[in-house]
Amino acid sequence: MVEPESTGAEPTVNSVPVVTQLENIYQDINDSMTQKHKPRYEQLARRFRDLYGVRPAFYCRAPGRVNIIGEHIDYCGYSVLPAALEQDFIMAYVPCDDEQIVINNIDKDQYPELVLTTEPTQKFHDSGSF
Repeated sequence: MVEPESTGAEPTVNSVPVVTQLENIYQDINDSMTQKHKPRYEQLARRFRDLYGVRPAFYCRAPGRVNIIGEHIDYCGYSVLPAALEQDFIMAYVPCDDEQIVINNIDKDQYPELVLTTEPTQKFHDSGSF
């Protein structure tokens, strides 16, 4: 990880912002930090610890997005006007050397565990899974 500059800015790795506090990601509007955001990360950390016996080393977050001008027109080379949504995707992980990627979901009943190899040329099965 790249150390923060003396300006107090958060570190970046290959232009991806790396933050260490939720307050640097979310605005605390109407106590949303305590009521919504922190509990989601705590639930994710508990599920991760229950499954793998360790705390997550890292979290990744991707905000939801909507295209104001229209869906899928960017695939045709037209301009779009995307906007981030409050809804987001969060993921916890630890790096490992066993050549597998194990994917689990908070909703384990609807989304069962999926184990992938790190083989970059792997193919989908007819069922749409690996």
